[in-house]
Amino acid sequence: MAWIESRRAKKGKTTWFVYWREAGRGSQKKSLKAGSRRRDAEPLAVEIQARVNAGLVGGGVVAKHATFAEFADKWLAIRVVRLTTLRRDRGLINTYLRPAFGGTLLNAITVEEIRTLLARVTREQSAATARRLLAVLSKMMGDAIRSDYIRQNPVERLDRRDKPQVRGSARAFDLDGLVRLLETLPGRWGAFALVAAVTGLRWGEIVALEWTDIDFDAGKINVRRAIPAGTTKAQDPKSVTSQRSIDLLWPVRQMLLDLPQRGRLIFPGARGGTLSNGWFHKTIWRQATGKTGTPLRFHDLRHGFASLLLAWGESILYVSQQLGHSSAGFTLSTYTHMIQQNRKLDKDGTLQRLFTAARRDKTALVGEPMAAKRPQAAAGGRASRVPQSDDMS
Repeated sequence: MAWIESRRAKKGKTTWFVYWREAGRGSQKKSLKAGSRRRDAEPLAVEIQARVNAGLVGGGVVAKHATFAEFADKWLAIRVVRLTTLRRDRGLINTYLRPAFGGTLLNAITVEEIRTLLARVTREQSAATARRLLAVLSKMMGDAIRSDYIRQNPVERLDRRDKPQVRGSARAFDLDGLVRLLETLPGRWGAFALVAAVTGLRWGEIVALEWTDIDFDAGKINVRRAIPAGTTKAQDPKSVTSQRSIDLLWPVRQMLLDLPQRGRLIFPGARGGTLSNGWFHKTIWRQATGKTGTPLRFHDLRHGFASLLLAWGESILYVSQQLGHSSAGFTLSTYTHMIQQNRKLDKDGTLQRLFTAARRDKTALVGEPMAAKRPQAAAGGRASRVPQSDDMS
């Protein structure tokens, strides 16, 4: 049987220990330091007793011993993700998780403590921040199980109602608002927004897009790399499924053929380098959305593309493949509310409307030379042409 006892040091500090015997009464008594709180020792005693009951002895009785802060340092040191993801995870851990659980043993973190933290972060920050925080904690605890630090992930015991509900992360799509925005965006930015809205590309994927990624003959856009916001160097896409080939719909094809080729990037910055996310949103996007009264985030164009595909009657599996989601189940859970709306749109008419709004009288792009070089390698030397009716599919 496992039990707990406390010891008080000369300076008044109390330390809790767990004791147990592996072969019953009369066998050697073993102990393990649990921490400074009784609640750290109680779950550890339960775990040790369960492992003794299962017939484990010696090193098999006690899982690896680490506080949350100790494990977090090890976890971050070996985490293999994009630099931007690592920075975000470290920030969430240092800002919220370490202050809440830093000195607590991993196996002593309770569902109630997690629920309390999520409620506080949701109230003081946002549901989106709390949900990202929960995802990081869940991943950490899952890895702790695989590394034998704990036996159960407390995040998995949360009720669905305990998890922060992010409202509006995939907003209902406003087609009329998008049309007004495309009509307002100056110069090549109409083409830029149209490509995002009719491909579902993420910001990092579209700014990393090169002319050689466009297969005009096969009608495909090959997503091979990404340049996340705030960075300038190309990286692998967000996930394995993010590296994909998506359909090149005719408005995007025509827009790309109309664009001048200035180096390898399709949408370069003013000086030929990577387009700055901060500059674009401050100088271009906010002015256009403010002028039209359209509260669209750039990422909403990706959600809008998903909405359009569903309104055109495409399957969840196809939508998932085009967006580069990890699974069709994730796509279904993200866009369930859009599916429930059961909205239907004419595909040909919608594409023509978007193309007209983005192009209008912008064939001569602001600040661009009229006789610009065409993308030879990717386009196979094809000349720009006005799309025919059989392109609208």
